[in-house]
Amino acid sequence: MEYGILGYLLARAVGTGSACRWSLILLLGGAVGACDEIRQSMVPGRNPSWTDWGADLLGNGMGAAVFAALDLKRVHPRHPASEGEGRK
Repeated sequence: MEYGILGYLLARAVGTGSACRWSLILLLGGAVGACDEIRQSMVPGRNPSWTDWGADLLGNGMGAAVFAALDLKRVHPRHPASEGEGRK
């Protein structure tokens, strides 16, 4: 859940208009996840895990996808009445 929020916020910050921007979102989210896994190795009773890091990346990507979907709805509303609203 936390990485989904991170992905959403990263997508909001850099946008999702190109493959380069998606790569940047995943790279930054992956770096944060990797740092978290390294930190976990220093905490007694916690172990770093590749699968946990993969879940972090998945959450990051899903959060960015949610932002992209919501942003697409905002930019391209499907309701025909919204196009002529306010114009008479």
